[in-house]
Amino acid sequence: MICVLIVASGASWESAALRLLGEQPGVVVLKRCVDVDDLLAAATAGQAQVAVVALDAPGLDASAVEHLRRHQVRPVAVVTGGTAEVDQGRLRAHRIGIASLLTDGLAGLGEAVVTSDTDEPPAGTADAVTAVPVLEGGGTGRVIVVWGPHGAPGRTTVATALAGLLARRGVPTVHVDADPYGGAVAQQLGILDEVSGLLSAARLAAGGLLEERLATVPRALGPQLSVITGLPRPDRWIEIRAGAVEHLLEALREHAHVVVDTGFCLEEDPASEFGSRPGRNSMTLGALATADEG
Repeated sequence: MICVLIVASGASWESAALRLLGEQPGVVVLKRCVDVDDLLAAATAGQAQVAVVALDAPGLDASAVEHLRRHQVRPVAVVTGGTAEVDQGRLRAHRIGIASLLTDGLAGLGEAVVTSDTDEPPAGTADAVTAVPVLEGGGTGRVIVVWGPHGAPGRTTVATALAGLLARRGVPTVHVDADPYGGAVAQQLGILDEVSGLLSAARLAAGGLLEERLATVPRALGPQLSVITGLPRPDRWIEIRAGAVEHLLEALREHAHVVVDTGFCLEEDPASEFGSRPGRNSMTLGALATADEG
């Protein structure tokens, strides 16, 4: 028996989905969830195997999908709209980690619910989107991370000078402040910015929109140099979800060289193993793992 959770967020396809799932042998709808938070709470109970969810449901992001998979709940998303919306839905579903995507016609819903991620996509589902393409990038940028242990002065100064040097040579360069203990790049460059570029990028990454809206994140300082400002306060490191820095650097290297200013500590945070929040030093560790030079 496969137990299914549903989050339609008011979409018109909900009643049709309930009917189709009710007709599917071996499938039972366990709960119609109010929103994504309700879905995540229901998934934690460990009684469901599949979640059918509207792709545009508020709160459905990479972190929510990871929570579902951690509790053995496989997400099947439904996208509404025409061809353009379906194409955008393919990309967003891929970015947040959903492999099964259907249009609001719901053809193939029953098969998608009973088919595991490792099985072949069901045949004869003309409006089902189950093969999500991976975009091939042609970027030539390199990620350079400036790191030093506690007590080593000048990390921010070195990173800023290196980014400026590359830009003066005519190389498109993005300077990223990824210090989890409080960014200093904006202050050093005299930037008065009420919105943190790093926090903005993290929110876009969580929603699967980073590549689409990447150009809105950096602040231009010249023809070849831009900056992504860091945390406005040290205590806001908790808002940077695991994998967000790596995602940002991979996206940026498709368009420019990237110089990253990081923190000093490379120790894992033991507390991160007992909850969903990342360790404080995961930003530094992720940047170093992504670096071409460090």
